[in-house]
Amino acid sequence: MKYELFIIVNAFESFKQLQESNEIPFKTAWKIEDIQETFRKHVKRFNDEKNKLIKEFGKPDTKNPEMYMLKPENMTVFNEKIDLLGKTMIDIKKPVKIAKKELFDIDIKVNGKVQIKDLKLFIVD
Repeated sequence: MKYELFIIVNAFESFKQLQESNEIPFKTAWKIEDIQETFRKHVKRFNDEKNKLIKEFGKPDTKNPEMYMLKPENMTVFNEKIDLLGKTMIDIKKPVKIAKKELFDIDIKVNGKVQIKDLKLFIVD
């Protein structure tokens, strides 16, 4: 199945929040971790490319030279390149589905918001 890289990155983060913020049954946690493992290399590649773009279109922060700040005049081109990167289609060969019942039986107590909408492509009845 093919997914936009943005979809994979957002789902990865939402699954991560579920994993870290709830007491979830072992079987569900195992499935979520399996999905995370499938997505991990793609998320890493996205973040590595994003960091390269930040260095290319930014400048070192004066207080912390290891951090880069985007130059305001480069924001448009940076956003265009990130958008292009995020719309890259990734072919995921391994099924990455989880049953709706397994997710929604979890008592979700999350400090932030788990973006369930980011998970909808990976949830089956």
